[in-house]
Amino acid sequence: MKNEKTRRIAVAGMLAAVCLLMNLTDIGIIPIPPAGIAIIHIPVIIGAVLEGPVVGLFLGLVFGLSSMWSAVIRPMPLSPIFLDPLVAVIPRLLIPIAAYYVYKLGRRVFSRVNGGDVLASGLGAAAGTLTNTVLVLFAIYIRYADRFAEAMGLNPEQSLGALAAIGLSNGSLEITAAIIITIAVYKAVSRAYPERGLRRPKTEDNE
Repeated sequence: MKNEKTRRIAVAGMLAAVCLLMNLTDIGIIPIPPAGIAIIHIPVIIGAVLEGPVVGLFLGLVFGLSSMWSAVIRPMPLSPIFLDPLVAVIPRLLIPIAAYYVYKLGRRVFSRVNGGDVLASGLGAAAGTLTNTVLVLFAIYIRYADRFAEAMGLNPEQSLGALAAIGLSNGSLEITAAIIITIAVYKAVSRAYPERGLRRPKTEDNE
């Protein structure tokens, strides 16, 4: 139990450092205006899938707060909107919840399938990414539709369509990246530490 707790703290710290490093080195969000392609959420998903929702929630908080900081130090047209915790933080806290429980459900559904747990990790990555994209864009629409339209040079009634377009284009790329990276990390960890049971779908998941 002590070793497990120590491991979780170490993994949480390492992935939190990755989140911060991705922001500070400008590799966490690929700057494709107006919103950018986010990959900084991927450590949150990996943490939730490998270590459970508590570690995931911590990483989601790190992600959300670092998004606010990024809006200050790396301004883009929509940066002022991301100074609002309801846009930048709250949706990010739900990423690990969606990722972990979809992953856990996937393990049960595909328990008799060879490599079913790997497939489940990909489904968790897709769910976490979709949660991030949908909730962030929804929060922007509910709270800042007019400001979003102004920043984009659109009429206010066009904001919903523009946000939907961003979700479809950027979101699809983010989901693809999350699935590929999460599966790669999951497979690497399961090979390196088979005693953790990641490769045995019938083994009860650690909470």
